[in-house]
Amino acid sequence: MIQFQGRRVTGMCVDYNEDGFGAIIETDLPVGAMMAVEFRVAGREVTPLQVKTIYRKYSRYGFEFIAPEHSKRQIIADFFRESLEGDY
Repeated sequence: MIQFQGRRVTGMCVDYNEDGFGAIIETDLPVGAMMAVEFRVAGREVTPLQVKTIYRKYSRYGFEFIAPEHSKRQIIADFFRESLEGDY
């Protein structure tokens, strides 16, 4: 879930790495804008992170994480690992 200017926006993550992620989002978001994103990992509290949109091509966006601490990087990795395991 992404929060931008008081609006909650949902999308589908299509790729990721330790620096950011790509997502398909049907809502218009400005490139270069800072926003909050929440990651939910089973058994843990919601982890809020700051991201910046770095590109847009149609409804596909690229987001860059803004300086998450080491502990949050592990939560990000766990989130994506858990998400991928559920796809098989």
